[in-house]
Amino acid sequence: MSPGFYTAWHYRRFLLDKLEVDLKEELSYLTQVAMKHPKNYQIWYYRRELLNRLNNPSVELKFVKTILEIDEKNVHAWGYRQWVIQKFNLWTEELSYIEGLLEKDPRNNSAWNQRNFVVSNTKDIHSQATKLQELEFAFKYAKENPNNESAWNYARSFFSPDVAKPTKQQVMQIIQQKGYTRYLLQFLAFVYQKENKGEVERGICLKLQALDPIRKSYWRWRATAPEKNPGRDEVDLKLLPQLFPKPPGITVMALYYSSKN
Repeated sequence: MSPGFYTAWHYRRFLLDKLEVDLKEELSYLTQVAMKHPKNYQIWYYRRELLNRLNNPSVELKFVKTILEIDEKNVHAWGYRQWVIQKFNLWTEELSYIEGLLEKDPRNNSAWNQRNFVVSNTKDIHSQATKLQELEFAFKYAKENPNNESAWNYARSFFSPDVAKPTKQQVMQIIQQKGYTRYLLQFLAFVYQKENKGEVERGICLKLQALDPIRKSYWRWRATAPEKNPGRDEVDLKLLPQLFPKPPGITVMALYYSSKN
């Protein structure tokens, strides 16, 4: 009558010991209920209690996979999957599972989030090697579709100034092959912000005002970024003319000097 009746679920947990319930049968019952009500978070917390007692996750990842085939964005299922993987150390096959989901739907932000979770728990995310590996993975999907916001957001999570040069080289390739999109420019604005190159960040934000009119006020505010690091590396000198051609348009350097007058 009310699958989310949390008091009833609490009482049912109390009865598990009192009645010496067969926990495998209880798990089977819970699976049936979950298939009918997959977004009822009480079911997922009750399932954690059963797994804590059974200490056997042999069918759990397969079960969660079935639920996610119904709704790939089910936040309760993803949270439970992360708990199972972490508790029982089931990291080995998870990256291949995630890659399968992304091949099916490259915009599946839940799968991108799961990859971040796995990488953050199994690799040194502060090492340059890990950053470059994950950036390369994200750019593979960004190259296929520069409008894939999930791929750009994932790239942001692994970017830092120590990998700026290869990052901008990858972005330059995408511009050369596909042109630029709002999401690409947003990522570049983030990159130059992290490098403290406020002059370039301002120029990109001015372009975003035209590409993203809904957030025009935000990009106008971002375009007031202070100048901190006027230096240019060799990648900047190749990348910036593609963003700010002359003619037509206005170069970033011209923008910089006009703002000084």
